[in-house]
Amino acid sequence: MKLNRDVIFRFSLNLDKYEERVSVSVRVADTLTRSLYVTLIKDGIVYDLNDVEMVIIKCLKPDGNLVYNDCVISGNEIKYSVTTQTVNIKGDVRAEFVITGKDGSVITSPQFVIHVYEQIYDDAAVESFNEYNGLVTCLTNAKQAEATATASVNQCVLAANEASENANSAHAASTSAILASNTTITLHGEVVSMHSDIESIHNGAVSEFAELVIGAESSLDLAKITDIAEMEMAKNAYIAELETIVPVTGIKGISEATYRVGLVEITPANIGLSNVEDKNSETIRGELTAANITGALGYTPPTQDTTYALATQSTAGLLSPTDKVKIDNIAGVTVNNTVTSTSTTEALSANQGRLLAIRITALEAAILELHYPK
Repeated sequence: MKLNRDVIFRFSLNLDKYEERVSVSVRVADTLTRSLYVTLIKDGIVYDLNDVEMVIIKCLKPDGNLVYNDCVISGNEIKYSVTTQTVNIKGDVRAEFVITGKDGSVITSPQFVIHVYEQIYDDAAVESFNEYNGLVTCLTNAKQAEATATASVNQCVLAANEASENANSAHAASTSAILASNTTITLHGEVVSMHSDIESIHNGAVSEFAELVIGAESSLDLAKITDIAEMEMAKNAYIAELETIVPVTGIKGISEATYRVGLVEITPANIGLSNVEDKNSETIRGELTAANITGALGYTPPTQDTTYALATQSTAGLLSPTDKVKIDNIAGVTVNNTVTSTSTTEALSANQGRLLAIRITALEAAILELHYPK
């Protein structure tokens, strides 16, 4: 039964001030009686945890090992009950919360310190006076083992979540492995061998854990439990990846009619490139000479400038400056269709000229008639 004497540490962490460092003190091996109640502050107000999916506390122990544990969200407060695995070594434990939102977003809190101080006596030096004390010790060890196993499972869950972020990369890698069948077969053999090794280690760890629970004298190695949990996670990840791999049954190029199996060699002809020469860019640039280009086009451009004479009324040619002035003057002439205009800059139309010619001819005839009447 858990003691109803929890020592609660309440403090806040400012997401805008990561340089601030909060510190709490816990005695070595005090477990399930020390709780942290933490509030996050952002922009001067309490950080809203309503859209948070889960919170994990990540602790770096003085011996360099990492510990991961689940936390409880209560309103806008994060609650963490300090575990044996966190405070089993004297020294400063650096800790931080990893908050994962329901939309997949992740934010990490500022770090704080759990100062683990040493007990004033050695529990191993206390003598047992009767079988009852021995039974109490055995039950306490079993409880600690259960808490340690739970922490290891939580660590596996966190590691699995981190591994899922690399799922797309793993899928791309498996696709490449499918195209290279020989490499895939070799990799499969190595994974199967690793799977067998992990199974052996896992079974051994389970046996040791069972002996500890029933009261055997063997002690539980926390570091070993952590290693086993990580190897179990790796095994499950490899197994899951292998289940997604589609076995290669054969390879066929675009120019081939049937699939081939075994050690397959792919040639340019297999994939429809038999007419493509194997040349690098330097060779191709060397072949781009003037002779090659004119030979391929069937036309040799002239090597000297072409000259043209001025145009005449019977021969095409270039327009002379004088003719250009005449054309420009013609373009500037305005045609006047009235015969009463007094303008000196406007010309008559062709129709007016025709009418004038008719009238002049008629006048000339009338004048002749006056001089030589019939």
